Amino acid sequence: MSYDLNTALAELGAETGWLAQGESAYVHHYWNLHHGEQPRSVRSPDDYGGGPDLSIHCTQLEMPASQQRKLVAHWVQVLPTLQGVRRLWFSSRVPQELFDAACRIEGLSDLWVKWSGIRSLEPVAGLRGLQRFHLGDSASLQTLQPLGALPQLQWLWLNGMSKIPDLEPLAELSGLEGLFVAGTESKPLVVPTLAPLAALQRLRWLQLGCLRPAEGGIEPLGRLQALEYLGLPNYFTVEQFAQLAARLPHTQGSWLKPYARQHPANFRCPKCRERGQVFTAGAPMRRLCPACDALKLAKHMVSYQAARSEAERAAASDRTP
Repeated sequence: MSYDLNTALAELGAETGWLAQGESAYVHHYWNLHHGEQPRSVRSPDDYGGGPDLSIHCTQLEMPASQQRKLVAHWVQVLPTLQGVRRLWFSSRVPQELFDAACRIEGLSDLWVKWSGIRSLEPVAGLRGLQRFHLGDSASLQTLQPLGALPQLQWLWLNGMSKIPDLEPLAELSGLEGLFVAGTESKPLVVPTLAPLAALQRLRWLQLGCLRPAEGGIEPLGRLQALEYLGLPNYFTVEQFAQLAARLPHTQGSWLKPYARQHPANFRCPKCRERGQVFTAGAPMRRLCPACDALKLAKHMVSYQAARSEAERAAASDRTP
């Protein structure tokens, strides 16, 4: 049975435009779920009472610059000696020398950096047992190459990556289960291709933000059959999203369907004041009311479903001997 305009319009008759309570395409990531496990941050090594968890806030403090430098230097000296630490958080800006010292802690499993002035990840290659690495805004970083030496890595978060040339080193992380990579709003990260990510066959959670491939679009992500959640910027075409939805039928994600509903508190239609506006999948994205803009939205739904059906037929044909 074909999906036509009348079918789409009938569906929209019951569409509120808003998410039902508890309904969302988003699946929480590791650091969402374990946020409450971060201990209270300490300023000085003298404040650390021991134990496997350590959170440090030793920069961006209201103190003279000379004292600030001395405090950082003290941590640089002490960190490599804290061999009982397994999970380390930095809740203020991390300079390169502080990062280097943290990477000398033997047995570290988790490293969480809020944001940094890191220029090189080379020292992290020594953390062979690292399982989870969160690196917040780090616009000075120019390559991901050292990450390929981390065989135990399971979750990786890389934000503010405006200068890295490609994603090739990530293809080596065969045990990766969760990945976030993003540029910045002012300077999206442009990479040659997303093809290296297709090697990550254990990936369950993937979000790419402010990131654009120069070639190949999002097609390589269709090979990630273990994905439970996929978050993408709405840069791509309706056809690309629909084709990806056909290849990942069990994956959740806002653009793996014709449109995304919003929270009930947001985007009430200014015309009817009764329904919420939805965001259409594919560039250029439009905000449409299921009632006032029903015909426009229905045509979009038909186009999306036609592209998805075509991709499903092509896949079935490829499987036919």
